Amino acid sequence: MKSKITVSLAFFVCLLTFSCRDHSLPVNPAQIQVFDFAANLLSPMGMDTDPQGRVWLAEAGTGKDDGRISVILPNGSRFSVITGFPSFFVPTEPFPVGLNHLLYINGTLYILHANGLLYKADVSQFVPGTSAPVPASNLQTENIGQFVVNYDFGAEDTGESNPFNLTMGPNGELYIADAAANSIIRRATNGTLSVFATLPRFTNPTNPMIGPPKIDPVPTGIVYDGNGWFYVTTLTGFPFIPGQAAIYRLGLNGVFSVYQSGLTTLVDVELGSDNQPLAVHFADFALPAGFAPNTGSVVRSNGSSSANLLTGLNLPTDLEKAGPNTYYINSLVGGTIKKVTY
Repeated sequence: MKSKITVSLAFFVCLLTFSCRDHSLPVNPAQIQVFDFAANLLSPMGMDTDPQGRVWLAEAGTGKDDGRISVILPNGSRFSVITGFPSFFVPTEPFPVGLNHLLYINGTLYILHANGLLYKADVSQFVPGTSAPVPASNLQTENIGQFVVNYDFGAEDTGESNPFNLTMGPNGELYIADAAANSIIRRATNGTLSVFATLPRFTNPTNPMIGPPKIDPVPTGIVYDGNGWFYVTTLTGFPFIPGQAAIYRLGLNGVFSVYQSGLTTLVDVELGSDNQPLAVHFADFALPAGFAPNTGSVVRSNGSSSANLLTGLNLPTDLEKAGPNTYYINSLVGGTIKKVTY
């Protein structure tokens, strides 16, 4: 059944703006198809795909220590792989706190949790429908959060950690976006951790003042383009002011620059077939209601301009590429995943 998610008219403008460099994109917006793929999920947060076309999914749960890792086959069938991850509520968060994003690499899952842990799971022998799920307590863990909290960031030290997203960079090293520390953490292949880059707070532009004098950038998405550049998206902290989020570009030396400014509440980034970033806009925010349902979008950027590709998304947190003309996009509160094809 085709979804009611709309394809923005800005998509056609985008094609002209980007000079049709991504030849897998359609010349007519009507060619974009959005389908229901999976439903009844427990706060789906992070996804990754494997060479078999399967979707590996981190579900944050319902707040009752029921976080889980699932695998979803190309036909939409879901199977539990790992169960029993911590899932809970905190007063400052409207959504369950638990699993964040994950990465699939050659049969191994690297899984991040808001408790600061990096879980590692060998799923190379998992057979959907035959293998029984294993408890999360059986997995190997590394305490990313403890390293971050102990590290002296100087004036930018928040004293907090929330390893939120990750990508693989050169030489098999992992790069982790810590949303609470405003930093990118590098994990060497031997597990050694170091701080790769830290994004500074910025002055709150609201007048009269709503929120703190300084706002955290809150890095949420990170992807490596294979050519020496990382792209990092920011959510920004409260009050989630429109136009204050950005896409940053980081070199292998950890030096960053603003790639695209003027964006809002970004939570993930993926690369298009042209290697340009596609960012996920979580939702519009306004007091007292908070994040508005069905205001999320996918934004395409070339560093000088941006345009919406999909609009009307219900609090998405992850966009994953599954082929040159296929992507998956989730809904945190809707408990669904949509399949987008060109």
